[in-house]
Amino acid sequence: MPFADPISSVVISGLANGASSLLDRAPAEAESGWDSMRDKYLYRNDAAGTDPHAAVAAFMVRGSQVSGKNMWVVSRAARCVALGIFVVEVVSMGLLSDRGDRVRYDAGANSQSGQNIAVTGEGTFANLAAQESQVTCDIEYIVTAGLTPDNAAFYTAAVGEAEDPPTDWKPTVKDSIWDYLAEFTYHYPNGWVLMGSSIENLPGLDTVWLIRDRYQYIYAVSP
Repeated sequence: MPFADPISSVVISGLANGASSLLDRAPAEAESGWDSMRDKYLYRNDAAGTDPHAAVAAFMVRGSQVSGKNMWVVSRAARCVALGIFVVEVVSMGLLSDRGDRVRYDAGANSQSGQNIAVTGEGTFANLAAQESQVTCDIEYIVTAGLTPDNAAFYTAAVGEAEDPPTDWKPTVKDSIWDYLAEFTYHYPNGWVLMGSSIENLPGLDTVWLIRDRYQYIYAVSP
């Protein structure tokens, strides 16, 4: 037999054809974004021979849920270690444990101006520039059994409408400096308004979402 000819061998394994055994699991919780988990399996698929791609065609299919966890398969990498025997690394993402909302506040000064404005204790000014506060609240969270995009109450539906942040996270906002004006510009909607919602899924899933909502406090009155 020529030296270059492959040698066929017989693998003796207690692993049945089509069965797998979890060798290692490395979960990683994240403070922001998706949690992740990397699993390593020993997997037997006699029909696949030495072809890793054929071996994983029906094993831990992408988009499938990891048993007992709010985690879904996003990628797989397989290598053949013997005829019909494969080591498969599976990466899944989702939510490993309950995680509170991630919140960011941003408060700044918003320049506003008007004409013939009376200021208590200061007088009346033909042209007046003043600073009103502008407060925003960004909240990130994950839903694992959420609404589908065609649902009438989907997370984009309330954008541009009056909508309070979750009660526990609604920050204090000072009173408007313009409440005394007899003539003014009226802003609608006002109070807390949902200004935007960024919604990201895991590939192929329409009920698992990473959501980032932005709320802004809009005063009802300005010059």
